[in-house]
Amino acid sequence: MTDSEMVQLLVQTSQDLDWYKKKMDFLKEKYLHKFIAIANASVLEADEDLDGLFNKLQQKGIDRSSVLVKFVTNLRAILSFDAYE
Repeated sequence: MTDSEMVQLLVQTSQDLDWYKKKMDFLKEKYLHKFIAIANASVLEADEDLDGLFNKLQQKGIDRSSVLVKFVTNLRAILSFDAYE
């Protein structure tokens, strides 16, 4: 992968992450408790199992390194750095 392609991928991933955050309510309604593959502000595939998602992407000829993969949940992670000190 060239430097230009890497920069393009990073920009697209950042844009897709912003889209994911903005569309969270919609995504929870449709994809709750599923892994989703996102590219170009669109859900390409979804599955309850990560391997299942990767298989669906492979069947479509989509390189999994070119998509943002997120798990849609109602839970919020709370990180405490005090536990590691």
